[in-house]
Amino acid sequence: MTFGARFHRGDLHIHSYGSGGSYDVIDSQMTPENIIAEAIKENLSIISITDHNKISNSIDAVNIAEDKEDLLVVPGIEISTTQGHLLAYF
Repeated sequence: MTFGARFHRGDLHIHSYGSGGSYDVIDSQMTPENIIAEAIKENLSIISITDHNKISNSIDAVNIAEDKEDLLVVPGIEISTTQGHLLAYF
């Protein structure tokens, strides 16, 4: 058994495109499928799509990546509040 810290390359604040994505994303290539492909290409081991007040693309990404052994997709959302934005993961 190994003790100590294990570090992972990841991005836990990604916005996606489309009706299930963030209102501020104009790049139509930012689909859950393409985000996962790019994460694998960049050797990321953990990602989360955290769109503004929407969860559907995040859930789609979890389902798309369920057979990817080297990539963990954490469902998330960026919640807009009167005091700013809050990231939530579950």
